[in-house]
Amino acid sequence: FSLHFLRHWRESELEVEKAQKEKIRSQLDSLKNQLDPHFLFNNLNILSSLIDKDKNASKTFIEKFAEVYRSLLRAKSDDLIPLGEELEFIQSYMYLIGVRFENHIEFTNALAPESKSKLLPPLTLQMLIENAIKHNMITESQPLKIELMEGAYSYLVVRNTIHTKMSGKTEGTGSGLANIKQRYSHFTDLPVVIEKTETHFEVHIPLLEIEHA
Repeated sequence: FSLHFLRHWRESELEVEKAQKEKIRSQLDSLKNQLDPHFLFNNLNILSSLIDKDKNASKTFIEKFAEVYRSLLRAKSDDLIPLGEELEFIQSYMYLIGVRFENHIEFTNALAPESKSKLLPPLTLQMLIENAIKHNMITESQPLKIELMEGAYSYLVVRNTIHTKMSGKTEGTGSGLANIKQRYSHFTDLPVVIEKTETHFEVHIPLLEIEHA
């Protein structure tokens, strides 16, 4: 009876784990499908204008564009990826964003090199950066500043300045942050922490490590 119970319990545990992984991949696919259409449309418009103005700049833009999409395709099969890999994607992504917003976004990365081997769900940083861009006014006189910083207890902090849009309304419904929290909940009990002041918005995300037996 004990052996039967243990076998049944183990089979149930594996089914739950499989269901969780399928749910995570479904969430990631949904996220990528949201990113692809408008991201593709915006960047093809930029590329079209660059081709007429500066052929060298358009060539670099195409290379960065391809790197971003390679990263998106690679992320499809991964539940967690190294921070270093995510940062390579973000470097290309921020190049495209910089061209789009005429370098009115100031992006700094102050993360320690040893953090690059730690893990996080793919596209987490991209979602947080996109969130900052959607919710703020970006002008030459009021550039958006986005920083990646070390936080306490193996946390990474994504911090941006706040420049509320003139309408007082912001795009989005907070689904991006909810998605990040939900995906993290499958891997850790550590919370995703959000802090807001009059001048800055911060999201603290845990960097994970796989424990080997």
